[in-house]
Amino acid sequence: MDSTDTASGLRPRTRSGRSGLPNWACFVLGVVCAVVGLLPWLVQGMRLPLQNLWSGSVSADSMPLVALPFSQYSLILLVSLMVTGSALAGVLLRSVGRPRRREGVLLAGAGLLLVQGAATAQTASEVLPGLSVDSRSRLYFGTLLGVIIGSIVVGLVVAVLVSRAPAPGAALGLTLGALVLDSWVSTLLYAQDGIFRMASPLPLLEWLPAVLVGAVLMWCGVHSVGRVAAWIVSLFLLWVVPALFTGVMSAAGSRVLLRNPQDALMAAGETFLAALGPAGMSWRYVLLALLIGAVGAAVAGLTRRRRHTA
Repeated sequence: MDSTDTASGLRPRTRSGRSGLPNWACFVLGVVCAVVGLLPWLVQGMRLPLQNLWSGSVSADSMPLVALPFSQYSLILLVSLMVTGSALAGVLLRSVGRPRRREGVLLAGAGLLLVQGAATAQTASEVLPGLSVDSRSRLYFGTLLGVIIGSIVVGLVVAVLVSRAPAPGAALGLTLGALVLDSWVSTLLYAQDGIFRMASPLPLLEWLPAVLVGAVLMWCGVHSVGRVAAWIVSLFLLWVVPALFTGVMSAAGSRVLLRNPQDALMAAGETFLAALGPAGMSWRYVLLALLIGAVGAAVAGLTRRRRHTA
């Protein structure tokens, strides 16, 4: 049994090596978690954003209803909707007993894939006929569809790591989930027509990934080479991924830059490098996560030693 699982309040494996859930429940869990992952978009009304490459001139209210926010302005949200649901499924599976057998995880993954695949197919079937017929539209559609499919794959990897892997692998999966959770939460809270809408933004929400990664590192601990490696990789991801998101959105959010892909790539690269540097926020996120993880791991170590002595 992994001591970090016990310390974090998660149940250890059962003696039979099975998950605490029957197979059918694992499938239902995957379906439910996938729907929860889509919740921020669902509460907004699911109206397709206006498209720059739409074949005709239409009002916002005339756009079709779609299961995903298909737009270059929603790239990070698209990733978040997919990965968050998968990470949640992994956490729930692990909390009822990390399964050694594959059936439970495979069925949970099938439930995730069923909902996310259906959402992708429904969105694509509504968007593609409405786009103008030219090379730019094909590139736009293919790029966003690729982002969605890639996000589904990453989400499934996260679900497997969190649910089945030892602590170092699970920590990496949890880190990947934490890196996109701020987009998920902010969209849910600030949805224009959503039922959870807040009157004013939460100023500390951008620090949520750093706090969560710090908590993951605290749970992981440092008493093995694998766990130390998980710390290094998690902190590296926390440094790079938010800066990458900033660079991508700086280019994707500019209609002028998108007319010239080469200029868009150059602008994204410059913004990415700036976000990694002293003037950016990435190093601050790393520092906060490192502080939380180090303090938490030190306190946990002292607690274990006192219990052992007692």
